[in-house]
Amino acid sequence: MDTIVITGSPGSGKTTTSNCLSEIFRERNIHHIVIDPDEIARIFPEDSLSKLKLDALAKLYPLYQSMGVQKIIIPMTIDDNNDNTALETIVGKQHMQIFNLMVAKDIAVKRVIEREPNEYWQNKLSNIVSAYYLNEHARTFECTDINTDNQSAAEIAQTISTIVSKDKSR
Repeated sequence: MDTIVITGSPGSGKTTTSNCLSEIFRERNIHHIVIDPDEIARIFPEDSLSKLKLDALAKLYPLYQSMGVQKIIIPMTIDDNNDNTALETIVGKQHMQIFNLMVAKDIAVKRVIEREPNEYWQNKLSNIVSAYYLNEHARTFECTDINTDNQSAAEIAQTISTIVSKDKSR
């Protein structure tokens, strides 16, 4: 089972790109699933969200593997190399490709402010964006960077699909 991880800061377009990639796979009749750890771990008050996300993913992954799913798409912020190592342990490094959606910090902040329903979530996500950019040095794992400033999610998904297809044919 191939795992496509789409990472980046909040507001980089991970979820929207994942949904577009899912549509590409649907059109090609590829058995796949999107697992969004942010949705799995939507809990309040928050408590150890990173661990909760990874624990939930670890429980779900074997289920989908047993169902014959060919590709799993995971939109997920990878905060540091520890998150990456945990993810590799769950899905297997040899079956995982990471695509890092890069966006200017001011664009990411603007996107989360526009999409979040109230001031609490706007502030919370804006702070997470800021922390993400401050923590860039902690992410040294191997990935394919894709700049999302001037591309639609559909274009980004098509790029990812092309890279995944090329890598599979080698």
